[in-house]
Amino acid sequence: MNAIQETLRFDDLTPYLLLQNGNYLYKIPFRGGWAVLKVYFGSHSQWVRLTKSINNVLLQGQTSYWPRTRLRVERECLELWSKHGFRVFDWYDDVEVIAPKCPPGGYLL
Repeated sequence: MNAIQETLRFDDLTPYLLLQNGNYLYKIPFRGGWAVLKVYFGSHSQWVRLTKSINNVLLQGQTSYWPRTRLRVERECLELWSKHGFRVFDWYDDVEVIAPKCPPGGYLL
């Protein structure tokens, strides 16, 4: 894992909200431009996550509904696509985001 080289702090991410659908997507100011911050811990309760995960994994053959698992699978997809020459967004593991409702290790920038 990369060492943290940069920290972004936000008192409130609400002004940057793009989409809320179980996850939160934000368009945040970053290095003189903009970046997308995806926070995987959204508005669903533990019970909803458990029942949807059981449905996805056992009945649908899909990936888990748990936030950290979704984050890991999406990262693996980006890495695989990049390795095989597809253009994908850059991601920034060396940047820490500190903001309300943005848990450490629960987001992708």
